[in-house]
Amino acid sequence: MKISRRHATIGGVTLLAGISMGTSVQAQRDRPLKRAIEDAKEQEKVRSAERLTPKELASRTVYRRAVDAVIWGLPLVGEDTVKQAAFRDGKANYNDIVWWPKGGGWKNQSPTPNVNTRYMYFFINTKQNGPVVVELPPAVPGASFYGTIEDAWYVPLTDIGFEGKGGKYLILPPGYKDKVPDGYYSAVSTMNRVLVLLRAIPPGGDNDAANVLMQTAKVYPLNPRADWKAPDWVRLKKGDFTPLQWETNIKYWQVLKEIIDLEPADDAYRPYYGELAALGIIKGQPFTPDARMFGILERAAADANAQMRVQSFADRRADRAAWADRRWEWASLRPENGTFDAPTYLDLTAREKWFFQAQVESPAMFRRSAGAGSLYWLGTRGATGAFLDGANAYRLTVPHPVPGKLFWSVTVIRLGDAL
Repeated sequence: MKISRRHATIGGVTLLAGISMGTSVQAQRDRPLKRAIEDAKEQEKVRSAERLTPKELASRTVYRRAVDAVIWGLPLVGEDTVKQAAFRDGKANYNDIVWWPKGGGWKNQSPTPNVNTRYMYFFINTKQNGPVVVELPPAVPGASFYGTIEDAWYVPLTDIGFEGKGGKYLILPPGYKDKVPDGYYSAVSTMNRVLVLLRAIPPGGDNDAANVLMQTAKVYPLNPRADWKAPDWVRLKKGDFTPLQWETNIKYWQVLKEIIDLEPADDAYRPYYGELAALGIIKGQPFTPDARMFGILERAAADANAQMRVQSFADRRADRAAWADRRWEWASLRPENGTFDAPTYLDLTAREKWFFQAQVESPAMFRRSAGAGSLYWLGTRGATGAFLDGANAYRLTVPHPVPGKLFWSVTVIRLGDAL
């Protein structure tokens, strides 16, 4: 019998439908067996836990809390490392301005820098000085400012210098209730310490213009005391802006404790302060872990660091891909805002990934629309999908013209230490 193409097609569909139906029936028959296997596995987990002693279960609970606390506290600790570099390596103090008139380099160990813009930053302490003014001029021919003001959690208070705009920005201390004077852009910080980070961008490569522009920035108290002196300008030729030396050991916890003592408790993080309290870290109280707790905290710091390294550089989220046919990933997984907020939750994975591989957060750093600010891609794999290896040679093709209005930059980072 000769079978027409139409008959063959219908016959194939019928056969596939029959296979599908048969598989469905078999799945229904197997469902009780699968459920029984799953129940047995769950019961085995319970029995495994039951075999642990109360002391072992307590240690497991403390360890779990500690891993979560390391991850949660990373922005706070990361911001403090930037302050430590200025104060330790540059002998700076609050309000002193650290800058790089010749650009950054390998001696300035910092996550995600670029060398074709000019950086400057300084720290404000509203507990010491009260409301503080940051004064920026508008853009000049050949250079413009682009920066952000953030609290100790790296939570952005406001972007500054965007689109070439200058102005006076008034940073107010936590709980400020008085009238704000006219003529200022104002923001109330939740923390005493505030970071101001600026880049002077020379679109045409006029670094002299960028350096001149940088030196016109000002910082001063709204109501200076009699002993107020103008800030020093610190050229930091060498500095370590990372927690690499101690992020996997007990020093991490000691730094975190120091910050907790210095800053007011933020109501938004009350559950996490509770996690720290269970680990012996309470504002205003001594932190004296015994040998058992010391070991748990060090192990948790190392394991949390490894976990975040995998999240950052071996991410499996589908929305990480910038293009379906290439290996480039979005460095920030949330473009909507600068705080990792989704409609109904805080995207913890996006927050953890960003702060492990970078410093500072800002709405203008995360947007993906043209002309919105900075835009960052991350590449950890070659065309074959294998991780990039420092022992191999690679070619990066950048099509022209590059769609960057102000500048574009490529930075090579060593994954072993994220620099």
